[in-house]
Amino acid sequence: MQAILPGQPQAELHALDHGYHEGQLVVTYISGSSIVLLNGPQSVLQTIETDDSLENDLHVVKYHQHTGRIAAASKSKVYIYGLREEIKGTLRWVLELVIGLEESQGEVKTLSWGSDEELLVTTTSALILFSAAPDKANRNKEITTPVWTKNIPSTSTFAQCSPSSSLIATLSQYDCLVKIWRRLSFESPQFDYAYLRHPDVVTHLEWRRAEDEEDSHGRGDDVLFTISADGKFRVWKSTNPHATEILSLFAEVDMLATIQPRDPVQAEQAERRFAFVISSHILEKAAKGGNDQTIGGTRHAQEHFDEVTSRKPDIVVVADQHGHMSAWGLESVGCKRRSSAPQIQANPFHINFAEGLDFGIKADALPMYFNTRMVAVLPSSTKGQIAVLAQHFDGRITWHQGMVRDFLSPSAGDQKLQRVAEWTGHVSPVKKVIRTVNGKALISRTEDNRGVIWKHVPGKSLSRMSTIDIKEHIHRAVLLRDGQFLACLHHDKLTLWDTRGYYATEIARSAYDSKTKPLCLLTLPNADNDVLHLAAIDENMSGTVWATDLPASLSDTNRSNKKPLLSRYCTFQLDAMDEVKYVLPVDPAGSEAKASDFLDTFAHDVAMSYSATGMLRTHTARINTSQQNVDFLTTSTIETGLTNPALGSATSIRRAALVDDSRKRLTIWDTRSGRLDHDQRFGDFIQDLDWAATPDGQSILAVGFPRRVHVLSQQRYDYVSERPAWARIKEVVLPSFNPHPIGDSVWLSDGSLAIGAGNQMYLTSNTVELQKDLSPELQSSIPHNRASHIHQLVRRMNGPLPVFHPQFIMQCVLADKLDIVQRVLLKLLQVLKFYTEGDEIDAMLGFEVGDFAAVDEDKPLTNGTRSYTDNDDKTITTSVATSLTDLLTTKSIPQLTSSEQASLASIIDCISLVALHSRSIDSNASRFLLFWRSHLLRTHQHPTPSASPISYREVLFAYHSTSQDLLIPLILPRPSSSTTPSLTWPLARQSRLFTFLTSRTTLLEQFESLAKSAYTSSDPRNPVDCSLHYLALRKKSVLVGLWRMATWSREQGATMRLLRNDFSEPRWRTAARKNAFALMGKRRFEYAAAFFLLADDLRAALGVLENQLGDVEMAVAVGRVYGGDEAGEVRDLVRRRVVGAAVRRGDRWGVSWGFWFLGEKGKAVRALVSPLEELGGEEGEGEGEEDGEEEGVGLRAKSFLNDDPALVVLYEQLRGKSLQTLRGALMVQPVEEWRFLTRTAGLLRRMGCDVLALGLVRNWEFLRAETGRRDEEEEEAVEEVRELPRSPTSTRDPRKLLRRRSSLVVDDLDQTREGMGRAPSMLDGFGVEEKDAPKLRSMLDGFEGPKQEMRVPSILDDFGEQPYKAPSMLDAFEDPPKQEKKEEVDKTKGEQQSVLEEKKPTAFKEPDANSILDSFGF
Repeated sequence: MQAILPGQPQAELHALDHGYHEGQLVVTYISGSSIVLLNGPQSVLQTIETDDSLENDLHVVKYHQHTGRIAAASKSKVYIYGLREEIKGTLRWVLELVIGLEESQGEVKTLSWGSDEELLVTTTSALILFSAAPDKANRNKEITTPVWTKNIPSTSTFAQCSPSSSLIATLSQYDCLVKIWRRLSFESPQFDYAYLRHPDVVTHLEWRRAEDEEDSHGRGDDVLFTISADGKFRVWKSTNPHATEILSLFAEVDMLATIQPRDPVQAEQAERRFAFVISSHILEKAAKGGNDQTIGGTRHAQEHFDEVTSRKPDIVVVADQHGHMSAWGLESVGCKRRSSAPQIQANPFHINFAEGLDFGIKADALPMYFNTRMVAVLPSSTKGQIAVLAQHFDGRITWHQGMVRDFLSPSAGDQKLQRVAEWTGHVSPVKKVIRTVNGKALISRTEDNRGVIWKHVPGKSLSRMSTIDIKEHIHRAVLLRDGQFLACLHHDKLTLWDTRGYYATEIARSAYDSKTKPLCLLTLPNADNDVLHLAAIDENMSGTVWATDLPASLSDTNRSNKKPLLSRYCTFQLDAMDEVKYVLPVDPAGSEAKASDFLDTFAHDVAMSYSATGMLRTHTARINTSQQNVDFLTTSTIETGLTNPALGSATSIRRAALVDDSRKRLTIWDTRSGRLDHDQRFGDFIQDLDWAATPDGQSILAVGFPRRVHVLSQQRYDYVSERPAWARIKEVVLPSFNPHPIGDSVWLSDGSLAIGAGNQMYLTSNTVELQKDLSPELQSSIPHNRASHIHQLVRRMNGPLPVFHPQFIMQCVLADKLDIVQRVLLKLLQVLKFYTEGDEIDAMLGFEVGDFAAVDEDKPLTNGTRSYTDNDDKTITTSVATSLTDLLTTKSIPQLTSSEQASLASIIDCISLVALHSRSIDSNASRFLLFWRSHLLRTHQHPTPSASPISYREVLFAYHSTSQDLLIPLILPRPSSSTTPSLTWPLARQSRLFTFLTSRTTLLEQFESLAKSAYTSSDPRNPVDCSLHYLALRKKSVLVGLWRMATWSREQGATMRLLRNDFSEPRWRTAARKNAFALMGKRRFEYAAAFFLLADDLRAALGVLENQLGDVEMAVAVGRVYGGDEAGEVRDLVRRRVVGAAVRRGDRWGVSWGFWFLGEKGKAVRALVSPLEELGGEEGEGEGEEDGEEEGVGLRAKSFLNDDPALVVLYEQLRGKSLQTLRGALMVQPVEEWRFLTRTAGLLRRMGCDVLALGLVRNWEFLRAETGRRDEEEEEAVEEVRELPRSPTSTRDPRKLLRRRSSLVVDDLDQTREGMGRAPSMLDGFGVEEKDAPKLRSMLDGFEGPKQEMRVPSILDDFGEQPYKAPSMLDAFEDPPKQEKKEEVDKTKGEQQSVLEEKKPTAFKEPDANSILDSFGF
């Protein structure tokens, strides 16, 4: 903690005491119902809360010097706490005894410790002596039996036992006589007494302290100090213990005469005097410590100090409220005197006089708070210093500290004492803390409507500026003009208070006639700084506005002009909201809302509201001075899905936080875009939310719990590792000495946090200890682990990235800027060659912003293909990559962490690999490789038992790649021998290989390789492991052969007998199903799915895999291999479990892949841009309970992770790929596309890629031309594509809307299921041959026109003819294919039959559209 305000001390004469324990100072005082113990200006030992439920206020506290016990009293009870040293060096006090007083005995006034653990309790009617010895049998029990009781005629304000316990001094209120009780016997309490006469009323008395048991002067020298109203300080010493006169006058100091102000005005007012004593033993200890140091003081000051200490005096210090101080020495005060002579025997000698000393005494204090009590103490762990504690009865204790020799030096120019702390706060628990806009002032309120206005100077503690005590209940309050004024909203009125003085005064009030509960009081932005407008909003969303004309100076408060300070301005009505819960003013987050000339969504928000249904709204307002009203506008509306939110808070920079009804779940929203930025559950109850911001607009959120505060900071979006957008950067834990929970907290201007807990206020430091405060994951993302200012740390976590940062490099590769990436890496290599630790590396590496924002006009747009240069000087070759990675492993880059350097090295290897195959793979393949390598690196850095599969983003890039044949060897590991397969199911599942493959030949080859790997994975080799794979491949004969070799298995015989049967017969299919159900009962789900395939029940097999086994990837792979992409079971699986689940999660990538797989390419393109609710339909309904998804799936659909900037890359590539995708792109409204573009640019900025965001908005080409430039033909063409014609027979060509070759757009409208009634093939969308090119026989010949009826025979022809069984090209592995009669109407009938009669269907080799030769024009 930077500063602690322990609580407001009680304005009582005995509310402060001190002592020493083993040389350590202990200061204790009373604050409300708490006992505060400290050993330094900012060091609190413990805060003790009494357990008295009836009486909450304490009045007296007393510290026992020798035992360390503490006694504190309320009106009728006395609590005694004993010292326990729980941990070495840590002191703790626990309750040992409770003394209860009867009602007839009166109220407790004073306490004093005597001998043998006796405690003197003074009430309004008696002196009572109790035995308070610690007794384990009576611990925590209440005792009521006293040792001695003496009734007194008047209430005593002072009653203290002497250090020797032989004398008791009592004083009644407004009395001139001090009564001295002398104890005659310690065995039985017997006393006689005498009086000390004073010429005027005695205002104070205290015994001279014997700080050590073995005092050098002995234990018998009882000395009494008294102060009377005549301005005299008197010293009384004990005489002969058997004499009639118990104490006699030893010396006196005229306090009025010692200080004579030079200013005549001050001389007239200088009647108040305050005095304290520096005892000789304190002076002696301070002198010993001061001789060890040579710090402070001149030679003259040291000589003067040595001269004073050589006389061993007790020093009486007299001060006044104007900063004057005079010190006088008294010699031999502690020496025993046996003479009974009444005359004065000591003459004070003058030590020094000083001006300008600030003891915190206010000259303009109210008469009831005039009193100030000062005590001199010896600070702990300091040498040669002294501290003065000043208890001011206006609710403060100030700590002043300095060198003793400087304090006693007669030189007026010396800095004698400095105020190092001020102990204040509240007497009851803090309920609410509100700050000003700039965070330089705040008000803390309690439940009894008492408030303190604090002023904060950056780098210092809070200083008390004003206090306010209102008898009426305060609904809402707001500080105005940097805390100089306060507006309070009550049930039926609004009051305005002037807080520029130490005590606030009410200056205006206005009626408030709302019929419902007021929810909010806020200030409205206004261009006129002299007039402020306040608005109050109630539960009906109706409000009242007041205009306040605040005075500029104190003299203007009582001005005579007729213009009122507070007047009603107008009323207004906000948009209705069902079940509204709260309306709150937004946190200004350091920036004041400025008045805007236009009322639009770009204006600053002024309020937020949320309802019980989870609807969140933000509002802005504008003062209309011409019509004298207020215009409100709802700037955003978000359906959060949280019912009955418990807490909410918003900031003016478009962030909002909501807490659900359990108070354990926190959600953070971007109100500008409606995104969910963060969703986190905590184990403790959330009770407070506070916003702050850095000077450059980065958000910080403090989440308050009962005993701690988590400080969360936003950080850059990361769509590769899906790192949370918010992270904890600091944790503030309430000190263990405070038993109170946190009431409220607010941010201050310098980044420190003010916390109210109980009656105490805490001010945290604005620095972050990276090793202590940050989580281990976040420590690895910060380059340097040292303390940092919180604003600097947040700026470092969110600012623009250097161009060589791995995330920036990946976004450049996604944007197909590989040329500039290679230039950046080559420049980085040159820099690192000559880099030494301590050098600065330019974040831009000398590049201009235009280098990243420019577009290559000569570069053709060819749907993912690219051209490369052969210049090795501009290419990342293998040798260059090796050199760069070696430098990254040996040198530390200041802007990168070790993990980021490892990620950059992996990206460099990937880029060199892409550059090596630059003429073979397209840009989509390079994007997939980049993400795949990053995924493997993260898996290696954070290993898990089962690696999660890659996202559908990588799947889509690989799915639309034309280089899949070359991509697969780069994914799979190299086999160590020809007999060892390279593909395993964990790797296939992790890479989603069987999801993105488009070639059926490759699909079957890789699945067969997987089958071999599954068979050889165990020893001995078990055919059960590969049964599902070979049956999916329809190779039952291979499986039979494997079972024939499994002689070790007990299941061999029964399995062999079953597999020899003909499963085309119904009886054996039934037998296979029975075996499948039996295996499910044994929880052998994969083997059960294999028997369902044996029974030709694909739907049941897929159901087992997706539900019981929980592996959708395996279900998709088996379905595609066994039934083909056109099988109804596979399409249903993709629609339900891929598209439907992706719609519920908000996963645009998964929705786009699913629709493209289903042949709905228009929807696949729209899924990248449009709201998924418009596309999902029944796919996204009714699956939540069936799939057992958690409640968080609904919020996951609103997450920022669904708005990936890479979506714009794929959208730009796919929208003009075919007429279907063009149709889907044209269904996207221009304003929707514009929002999509600006949203993506905002995401890039949040990721730290500002220059890429600039390049995106600069170079983007919208699909539609401007309305003024579009001719009639283009308009008709757009309408024709929108109407979905069955065939492109129109003379208007919509492909003219694209700014590239129209021949590259595939005419696939006639191949849709809606147009032709035929299931689309997975080869849809690939290019059509040119007219002049030599024509080869192909499966794609049918794409030329709808009237052409000639069809090329295909191995999939039987799909529509046999609905009861899904045919496959692998049927020949079990039995020869059976010829069925077909009606042929075209000229190619004979040719089709010749193809069907071939013995091996796989012998037909067709040119693959994904072949590498297609890129070269073959």
